[in-house]
Amino acid sequence: MCGVSPDLFMPEDRELSESAPEVDWERYEYRNITYNGTQMKRKLVLVKKTTAIGELYQHLISLLRTFPSHIFKADWQHTQAKRLMESLPVGDVLIVHDYSEDYSDRCTEKNENQSSYFQKTEVSIHVSKIYRHLVLEYDGVESVPHDPQIIRVQFFVIIPDKNTITISRADALYEYLKSISYH
Repeated sequence: MCGVSPDLFMPEDRELSESAPEVDWERYEYRNITYNGTQMKRKLVLVKKTTAIGELYQHLISLLRTFPSHIFKADWQHTQAKRLMESLPVGDVLIVHDYSEDYSDRCTEKNENQSSYFQKTEVSIHVSKIYRHLVLEYDGVESVPHDPQIIRVQFFVIIPDKNTITISRADALYEYLKSISYH
């Protein structure tokens, strides 16, 4: 077992019997959620639990087993992104998308009436970070090969959660870069 030993915990913390103390805790789990009456969507939700204390510690140990690998991968990805940015040729961009899970939620008004409850708009929010060189006409400073000036722009695309999507994230990013004359 990498990174954690169950012996670090007291024996009573690992107790699973019926006489073990119960604890209230929360964890994230994937659940199938029904929306629009018929469509199912797998979504990560926070779930409340009441279990024997040993189940909580078993879950904690399972998370800790994968943690060193997660940290290694995150560090490697960060190092690779930093290297890419340090050697990014003028005119190129580095775009980072978060593909962990699309966020869909219902939009609500502050003072809604009951009828608007059943007609809520659902959206997906797509987040990207764009690392690009400064453009003289847009930023007032120009990035050149001997003095690279890179800026990070956070880009949010809000798309109605319908079967037909009118604009994709890639189209929106392309339109943004075209609007600032980035080549």
